[in-house]
Amino acid sequence: MKKLVLLLLLISVASCKTEDSKVQNDLQVEGLQGKVKTYTKITTDLQKFETQKSVYHFNTDGFITSVEGYLVVQEPEVGNVDLSVSKIDYEPYKGNKRELKVKGIEGVSPIISTEEWNSNNQLITYQKNGDFISNKIHSFNDKGQLLSIESNGTVSDIAFNIVESYYYNDDNTIQKVIREDRDSEQKREQTYKVWGKDKEGNPAVLEKSVKDLVVSRVLYEYEYYE
Repeated sequence: MKKLVLLLLLISVASCKTEDSKVQNDLQVEGLQGKVKTYTKITTDLQKFETQKSVYHFNTDGFITSVEGYLVVQEPEVGNVDLSVSKIDYEPYKGNKRELKVKGIEGVSPIISTEEWNSNNQLITYQKNGDFISNKIHSFNDKGQLLSIESNGTVSDIAFNIVESYYYNDDNTIQKVIREDRDSEQKREQTYKVWGKDKEGNPAVLEKSVKDLVVSRVLYEYEYYE
């Protein structure tokens, strides 16, 4: 009888621990609607005249399986060409934690990064690459929207502490992000404007401005599961 009671108690504790660390799928984290299969983000820096492309691949459960990064260059008589610069492979979650394998320049060892959900419904990301160490805490509101990212770490033994706070419009689109460097006590505000949405309600174009100057433009493309 005592063994049975102990077994039930252990099952109860394990169940509570699982519920305390609830894992959100990546579609929820990204704020995307519908059963997205691939999600392409083409970002043009209007000050550097540089375009980067990221392609996110999702499984049917809404979790990212891989992300491909490209630098878009213009070749004479050919047009835009995508040069592969990185790939991130996402391992399936084991409990509330998963590994990310970041592969960049050929010949360089992959960077191992981890993501983990804690009991406060926060997503903790950790990455180490040589003398660079980063620990980020992502906090969300009751709607699942990203509220803040607090980044702590070191670069060549120099510590940093940066907080980004996110604000939204009434239609749940991003309004602004305030970035605060707590070491230098400097703040920078970036405002956003969404132009158009697709059939599922996901943004088509996003403009980012600093002091009323548009500094970048993002074009989104989506492919959905049937």
